[in-house]
Amino acid sequence: MISFFWPDCSYMYYSHVNSVWQWIVVFVQHERIPLHMSDTVQDVPVVEEKSKLDLRILLLALATFVLGTDVLIVVGVLPTIAHELHVTEGAAGQLITVFSLVYGLGGPVLAALVGRWRRSRVIIVALGAFCIVNIGSALSPTFAALLITRILGGGFAALISPLAYATAVALAPPQKRGQALALVLSGATIANIVGGPLGTWIGEHVGWRVSFGLIALVAGIACMVLQMIGLPDSSTSQSLSLRARLAPIGEPRLVLALAPAFFATVGFSVVYNYIAPLLQSNLQISDISILLVVLGLGTVTAAQVVGRITDRFGSTRLLVVFLVAQLVIEVSIAYTTASWVGAVLALFIWGASGPSFFIAQQHRLLNMAPEHANVITALNSSMNFLGIACGAGLGGVALSYVQVTRLGWVGTVCGLVGMVVLLISFRVSGGKPTRE
Repeated sequence: MISFFWPDCSYMYYSHVNSVWQWIVVFVQHERIPLHMSDTVQDVPVVEEKSKLDLRILLLALATFVLGTDVLIVVGVLPTIAHELHVTEGAAGQLITVFSLVYGLGGPVLAALVGRWRRSRVIIVALGAFCIVNIGSALSPTFAALLITRILGGGFAALISPLAYATAVALAPPQKRGQALALVLSGATIANIVGGPLGTWIGEHVGWRVSFGLIALVAGIACMVLQMIGLPDSSTSQSLSLRARLAPIGEPRLVLALAPAFFATVGFSVVYNYIAPLLQSNLQISDISILLVVLGLGTVTAAQVVGRITDRFGSTRLLVVFLVAQLVIEVSIAYTTASWVGAVLALFIWGASGPSFFIAQQHRLLNMAPEHANVITALNSSMNFLGIACGAGLGGVALSYVQVTRLGWVGTVCGLVGMVVLLISFRVSGGKPTRE
């Protein structure tokens, strides 16, 4: 079975997570493929077999929980941040844009730069720096200062996420490496169901600065404990150059195959990043944390079952089905979220459609280019984070011209472009195989 999860809600956090972070695991018959542009997972040393998983893996899961929660909080308290810092909601949405943009574009560059450094030192220093920038976020006196801390946070998150998975594999015996990866991944999963909604609730009732402060506290604790007990270092190996990481871009059929994920994520992100003001407007409520739990449950449910469905039926038809489901929700979200029942159903399905498309997309890419497996999955992750960034930016611009309840139409147009590119990609890659 192939299953993936982007940490942060739906597209965010398989990438958000993201950014996501955006931050993807493929673990089939002990073949390990990294979650980002780094060649981290495959090069870790084989450790002595043990009957139990190392407790340090729980700290790495805590790190992914912090990363996922950090992105989700901004989405939930975006109207509050905009009001307190005296900017529009569209401008506040650029906090998500810069974080995701740095994560998506900076990840490959940073991975190449630190590829030969001791990984234990990189993850501990990056986690400590992530703690500091979140303290900066909590104390930011102006929107510009907050924006700078989000840019820095995106860069450190791009370093932490892949190394957390790599280190988990190094800490686990060979027969338990899949469990180690799943445990670290569970941190991102819990962020969807607990971290994001809880941070949103705290932000609404106590203050968004307290939410960032708590993230800094948890990240700081994880950093200090890991520093005290230590982490293993991988053996010295040749790190992939940035040019090698981007090699698949030279193949047109792979570019076409990657493009639908970008446009689909843009469409999703246009609406999702501004879901708080949309729900507040439609339902006349201020606290949307419960509805974020529903959306997170849809994401987690999809992550658990869609891999099996994709293995059985192939990815081609499912990609179309999942994208159509996303488009239907986006075009109707202004109407379905006018009641609590409609909002719960729509958000659950919408939350499931994002990771479902992403899983099927990864399945297709791995079958199209197995020789580029490590790099192509990482590029797909970057496409999603870039989509998040562009969607947040586009949504912010659109809010200058349309009401927040009309953003669904903007997202639908982007998704339709993705559908057209997807169908073209099917033809270019050689028709429509039933089990690609």
